[in-house]
Amino acid sequence: MPASGVGLYAAWNNARMAIRDAPRPVEFVVVILIAFGLFTYWAFMLFFQPPENDAVTNQELVVLFMYELVAFGVIACFLRIRGWQLRKFYTRITWKLTGVGILLATVITLYGIGVGLVGEQAGWSNEPEAEAVSVSLPIAVIFSVANGIYEESLVVGYVIGVLRWCGCGVAIMVSTMIRVAYHVYQGPDALLIILPIGVLLGYVFYRSRRLWPLVLAHALLNFISLIFES
Repeated sequence: MPASGVGLYAAWNNARMAIRDAPRPVEFVVVILIAFGLFTYWAFMLFFQPPENDAVTNQELVVLFMYELVAFGVIACFLRIRGWQLRKFYTRITWKLTGVGILLATVITLYGIGVGLVGEQAGWSNEPEAEAVSVSLPIAVIFSVANGIYEESLVVGYVIGVLRWCGCGVAIMVSTMIRVAYHVYQGPDALLIILPIGVLLGYVFYRSRRLWPLVLAHALLNFISLIFES
């Protein structure tokens, strides 16, 4: 093997050992920063400087999809070196769990509609008027599924999995506050809608140890939002 190859191989081995031996808090910070750091930054920027309209375009969804795909791949490699296995993310799919996911999506949708109606009556709703932009059906489906897997696997499956030893309340609240942080651009809705949803999804996962209902509910909610609000 050429000297340059030996050097690269040694550097890679050293990097792997450093990743493998890093303390668990370092692992947690790295994963959360990669997964949600940029989204949280954007969320706070939009909170202080709201856009003239909140229209969603195909191009934006493709960019988000590509970012999540790359970030998920990096995190997966990182956690694989750390000894994580796919079974830790509780990926089993059954008809019963599918029904739970549909029920969660229905409950959350009705709750969101209720909060929106109350907000309009109370004058909380001051979101900019969205332009009518058509999101294509294939992109809506692909993004909805991918985003559901990405967010729920990391903000719930990973976070609560790591913090489970801290107890139900701590694990669920940390997961929920991370979720709220990258939705803060929604203003009051981030607390009125995202916070209770985060607690509900975290509790369902904590009790069932199954991720599929959350992923399905998230994907359905994404799809409904993209199709009926764009």
